[in-house]
Amino acid sequence: VIMVYNAFPHFPEPERLIRHLAAALKPNGRLSIAHGMSREKLLAHHAGRAQSVSLELPEVQTLAELIGRYLKVEVCVSNDEMYQVVGKK
Repeated sequence: VIMVYNAFPHFPEPERLIRHLAAALKPNGRLSIAHGMSREKLLAHHAGRAQSVSLELPEVQTLAELIGRYLKVEVCVSNDEMYQVVGKK
């Protein structure tokens, strides 16, 4: 398992990161990109000083499509409490 938790918006090249991490997984391995708050709360949080070092967290379906280029998407959650997409090799 590779977990990117509360950090994904801080990587300047998201697809490159996903491609690299997907390649590092063993067969049946999983990549999880998650945040412990909703997308809306995270966007509000990053609207301040963090905006200069953060990309906008994409809609969950957009991230699922990006991960789906490299892995089979198993989990896709975006609600008031969390955000998570999991892909399996």
